[in-house]
Amino acid sequence: MKPKMAYFQVYPGFDPGVIKFAVDNGTKAIIIQGYHSGTACVEGEYDITPSLEYAKEKNIPVFLIFGFSPFDEDCAVGYSHFEKGKKGGYLSSQKMVEAGIVPLRANWQNDLDVVKSLQEILAETEERGELVRRMTEKYAFDS
Repeated sequence: MKPKMAYFQVYPGFDPGVIKFAVDNGTKAIIIQGYHSGTACVEGEYDITPSLEYAKEKNIPVFLIFGFSPFDEDCAVGYSHFEKGKKGGYLSSQKMVEAGIVPLRANWQNDLDVVKSLQEILAETEERGELVRRMTEKYAFDS
């Protein structure tokens, strides 16, 4: 039985090809643990955005969690904030959202809760829109 979800921690030198590999091997949703600031590499050979775009083309949601603290709120860009046409946060965060990543107000301290929530939702549906709706409803970054 293939896993329905994958969880990756990105770091300098992270191979974004593993995201494509997961998508091509039946993964239905992916959680990325980004850098503390809510970013990842979006340039050069380790650019994560082509893999995010690939997952989006295949209707596989990729959720972002990171090392959130109250001081980081101005750094990251929330999904609903972006959907309303507003921009904020780091340029790399904006590029990742444009490529298809869905930021969650979740951090390394509650990453197991996020994984458990996604597993429970995947037991009920694998439809991308419903996965995104339910995960952002539960872990909304902003309103």
